[in-house]
Amino acid sequence: MADCGVVIKWADGPKQFNHNEAIVKSEEEAFGRKAEYELICPDKVIFVDEVGCNTSQKNDGNISGEKFLVCADSQAQIRLAFKDCHFTVLGFMAATVEPMLCAIVLLCKMMKMEYMMGCNPFADVDGIDPLSNNHF
Repeated sequence: MADCGVVIKWADGPKQFNHNEAIVKSEEEAFGRKAEYELICPDKVIFVDEVGCNTSQKNDGNISGEKFLVCADSQAQIRLAFKDCHFTVLGFMAATVEPMLCAIVLLCKMMKMEYMMGCNPFADVDGIDPLSNNHF
């Protein structure tokens, strides 16, 4: 990042900061780790965070005994997924603390066409709104 000109290295060594991003001298006042570089072009830096899981609840470790609160004349309706469908969510955020993009990667044996095509929440809708039918 220093070669690209996005950060500069402080000549007088690492610095410590407090919650208000002010430079402090002692570790008692500091928050977080020491920083050796200063970010001078945050609009050119993107952070990516990856999380993922499996939608199958077959081997999730729950060994019965879980209780649900429902009305006296009703039964808890719980749907479980037993087929493996691994997913990864990538959240992209600019160093200016603005969200940029969320990418979802699915790995399944069979997938609905709606999942592959995606949806555009900003599209104009003619007739019935497809998102109101809880397809997703």
